[in-house]
Amino acid sequence: MQIVNDVYLINGFPYGIHENSYLIRTESAAFIVDCGQMEADTFPVVERNIERWGFDLDDVSHLFVTHAHYDHASYAARLRRGGVKIVASRDTADAMQAGDERCIPYVVSKPFKRCETDVIIDDGSVVDIGGVAVRCIAAPGHAAGLMIFEVSLDGSILWFT
Repeated sequence: MQIVNDVYLINGFPYGIHENSYLIRTESAAFIVDCGQMEADTFPVVERNIERWGFDLDDVSHLFVTHAHYDHASYAARLRRGGVKIVASRDTADAMQAGDERCIPYVVSKPFKRCETDVIIDDGSVVDIGGVAVRCIAAPGHAAGLMIFEVSLDGSILWFT
């Protein structure tokens, strides 16, 4: 589902799935904010929705992970094996590397696939993806290391939480 120009919901409630994942795709950039699954195996939904809009998962360069909970980060390892760079805060990176209770795998009775993080971010970090600046805003509370990602597109400021 296209939200605004260059922003697509590729996973989430409209598809009958708990978590939301977004594809930001411009002429020079393609990256995802959050991935994961809850009760069902949702990766085929993500792939199908990316293809539905005429894009290819192979074009995605980065995955920005808001926090390490299973429903937001469980496909990070799979994406990383495909060449996608993982971007996360230090706390989120540590949790995903350990795959422990901070990832809340007990909620779905499935193990969390451990994952390394390629780019560690802090509050105020700005990551440039093909000319698209992503500003990282610390928002701990729901989870240690939780980040909001602020993206400016076409004169609008979008927050991914």
